[in-house]
Formats: sequence, structure tokens, C-alpha cells
Amino acid sequence: MYVCYAADNNFSMLTGVSMLSVLQSTRERPICFFVLDGGITPENRDTLQRIADRGGAQIGFIDIDRQMQQIRAIGQKAWGDFPSHVTWARLFLPELLPPEVDRVLYLDGDTLAAGDLSELYHIDLDGNIIAAVEDCVNAQYKANLGLQKQARYVNAGMILFDLDAWRNSGPRNWITDLMQPGKVYEMADQDVLNLMFLNQIRFLPLKYNCSTWFRVLYLGGLRLLLEDRKMTAFSAAEVHLCETEKVIVHYNSCRLIVRPWYRNSTDPDGKLWQQIYAQSPWAQCPLAEEPVCLSRGERRDRRLYQLFGKTWYPLVHAVDYQLRKKVQTLLKKLLKGKKTP
Repeated sequence: MYVCYAADNNFSMLTGVSMLSVLQSTRERPICFFVLDGGITPENRDTLQRIADRGGAQIGFIDIDRQMQQIRAIGQKAWGDFPSHVTWARLFLPELLPPEVDRVLYLDGDTLAAGDLSELYHIDLDGNIIAAVEDCVNAQYKANLGLQKQARYVNAGMILFDLDAWRNSGPRNWITDLMQPGKVYEMADQDVLNLMFLNQIRFLPLKYNCSTWFRVLYLGGLRLLLEDRKMTAFSAAEVHLCETEKVIVHYNSCRLIVRPWYRNSTDPDGKLWQQIYAQSPWAQCPLAEEPVCLSRGERRDRRLYQLFGKTWYPLVHAVDYQLRKKVQTLLKKLLKGKKTP
């Protein structure tokens, strides 16, 4: 089983915890990890090596400096709490991984294996190049990206790649085709992946990438928040089922909660991550404070979520948003009236 991560030094600890969860949850052996290395220190590389060794796995570090220089030169967006271009490295997988690697399971470092990944790894892609899980993105965002409003948009935190199919018949000139001057993708390479593999995606159940927004809100509330009743093909029953049948938990960014590797985490599945962290080589290191990177509006949303919870927050947010819009409109009229002779 081939499993791949992309990380710089800031993400090395999260990557190690994710690797440890894979080794503990997955029966299949041997496992070979690849780490697309965007600047991990020798000390942290040694720590990741020890995690692999103790789990009876192999690990290979692949330098991606040339590819990242290419992305920076194009002017594309960095991503994450500690903004990095390393996320773009997965778009170079066919050339970065050895030719004998026919398929690979790509995981973001902020994922945790809560169940056995063997079945996922061997799933039939039905002639598609990737298998992934739908994300919660509204119709207008898809339209702005150039997709049909009814298209399904995937989250890139977990992707199973058929590398042989990609090398033989998949998109090869994505830089030329999609990187027009001045075009910056809001969700970085995740947007590009959705454009690259349009109509070549097998969509998987939510349990294989149970991302934060699906975990912190009920489906109806999420649809209200995004102002799109058809934003996902998932049913409320499937979202609810993931509370007990998660295979991969994705702790991607969400303004409403504090993620589990920060002090005073409020993530509903934070204890799962902290249990693995407690067994990791970093267990004795105190968790850091969450970086102060929320906007004024995001801080307001977090307070509302803390007060009203997943049941009532979407409705309160909608009412609050409309009231503030009306107040702003009224103030503009009053100010305009004062300036009129």
C-alpha cells in the first residue's frame, strides 16, 4: 500500500500523527509512505523515519523544491494556517513517484485514520483516474470557477489516484491549460484538481473524508449557511452515520472551532486526534496557542457558534447577517443625506 503526504516543517508533526494513525488502524502490510518534502528539518525527517520503522513501514522523502519554485513563479496562492505552496505538490505526483507506483492514496497531514484503509485503497475506480469525497461548496462558487452549478466538487484532503491511468491518459498540461496570467485559485490546487479531473472522478461515501464542516453542522444548517439547498448529494442520514462510522477524519480549517493540535480545542472529534498524539514522539511537547488569524467577522461567527451550537447557529447567523446588512444600508443612506447640500 502506497500512502503519500506533502509537508513542510510546520506540518511535519501533523503528518507524523497521521502516519501513526494509519499504521495503527490499517491491517494491510507492507505500507510504504512517500513524503513530498517542502523543507522538513533533518531532525523531523528522522522522527518521521522512526514512526515508519516502528510500524514496520518504509518511508521515502522526495524533494519538491523545483516544482514549488515553478508554482511560485506562476503566482499561485499559498494555503493553510502557515501559508505554504507545498499543497500544490500533489499535482506533480506522476513525475515525482517511481514508475512502479501504480496507485497511491494521498492524505493531507491534518487527516486521521479512524478505521482500516485497506478497503479504500483497493476500491475499483470504475475507469476513473481519481476517487474522492464531495465537499460542501455552493453553486455560485462552482460557477465562478468555471464548473456547472450542478457539478459535484471534491475535497482534496483524501484522494486515491490511479497513477497508471493518469500517466497514460490523464491531464498532462494542466499548467499550460489552467494557469492563465492573473488567475489565482481561491482554494489553491483543490480547485485545479476539480477542473483537471472533471468527469474522471469516482465519488466516495463521506466516511472516507469526514471533513470539519460536515462534523460541526447538521446538513440542513450547512445548506442554509451556504445558501444552496443542492450543495451536496449526501443525505442527512449519511452525514449523521459518519458520527459513528468514520474511516478518515479530516480536521480541515473551519472558523467555528479550534482544531485539536491547539490548546483548548473545540473540535467535536478532537479527542480522537489527541489520543494518537499522546502516543507520538511529540507527546511531551505542549500544544501551541491557535494563531490569531481570524477576521472580525470570523471571530463573530465563532462566538455565535459557541453560544448557539450546531442546531441554531446557521439560523442565528442568517438573521444576524441580514440585520447587519440592513444597518449598513441605513447608515450609508444617512451619511449620504448629510453630505447633500
